[in-house]
Amino acid sequence: MARGKNLITYRVRKTSAISARNKVLNIFRKSKLQNDLINFKKFRAKARTLLRFSEKQSWNSFVASTNHLVSSSSMWSRIKRLTGPPRNHTFQPLVVHDQPHQTPPEICEILASTYAHISSDDNYDLEFLPHKTSVESAPINFSLSPSPLFYNLPISEEEVR
Repeated sequence: MARGKNLITYRVRKTSAISARNKVLNIFRKSKLQNDLINFKKFRAKARTLLRFSEKQSWNSFVASTNHLVSSSSMWSRIKRLTGPPRNHTFQPLVVHDQPHQTPPEICEILASTYAHISSDDNYDLEFLPHKTSVESAPINFSLSPSPLFYNLPISEEEVR
């Protein structure tokens, strides 16, 4: 019973910290005073601390409740609850010559033709074309440097976000 009361008290503190932060932000937006900015930064830091603590506590309770007795279906339902509602992956229509294109194959074809046009030889000076042709005909040697080049490194989690 005590754990439930602590959780409710914590939720009230978290929501009140967020609302207090928003109120102080509105005060600063209206006044533009240095003291109000400092006050807003203090409230923002408190709210951020509470939110981070909440996320950490939620993750710790999730991990603590996971053991060999948990069925895979209940585990997947927990994971779905943690990830939130599914995101809608829609494509914005691409307008070319006042005509919208919405399907992924159409958009891919338009982008590919645009990139092909941009990188075609028609866009280069006649003096530069022989140099470009000779450089492009040389094979690429990826083993020139002992350390991997930055564009050959695996994609990090920060880049995916």
